[in-house]
Amino acid sequence: MQDLKAQIQELEKKTTDLQVEIANHEFELNFEDSSHVSKILQHIDKDYQWESKNAALAVYVYDKLKEQYKASKATQISDEDGFSIMMRSTELTGLYNILLNISGTGVEKARSFTRLLTNVGQQVTSALDQLAERNAEVRELHTQLQELEQQLQESEFNLSTNEDSEQIEEEVTNS
Repeated sequence: MQDLKAQIQELEKKTTDLQVEIANHEFELNFEDSSHVSKILQHIDKDYQWESKNAALAVYVYDKLKEQYKASKATQISDEDGFSIMMRSTELTGLYNILLNISGTGVEKARSFTRLLTNVGQQVTSALDQLAERNAEVRELHTQLQELEQQLQESEFNLSTNEDSEQIEEEVTNS
């Protein structure tokens, strides 16, 4: 029984560590040049119609994107090889959902925006695929944990049942 408890503790730690790793993992978004990030920030600021239920997300994603934009702009020497920023999965999905709800007018603006959305969408999809694989690992660990906990409960029940049987036998013998 102690062995099962030790296995459960070890698996719980492994699961927690993996979940923290997943939550903190940053994905790289690549753009042709820094002006694309600037355009996305401009679209979010000018063309995104937020509602009370998503205002905080819009502010959070905008601020994170702007922060990453400034940090990358400071460290990258030129845009010749493209422009990269780092974002966590929650920020990426928030960004993509915001971009899916941008409204605007004019065909050229729509054309430019569609290019941006396609570029970001492809990268978000790739990141979410990676995330899904990692989440499958977490689900597997949870399944293993559940099986071990069930074994532990059965062992404790059997131990309790055996102790009750022994106690009954003693009472019968003593009477």
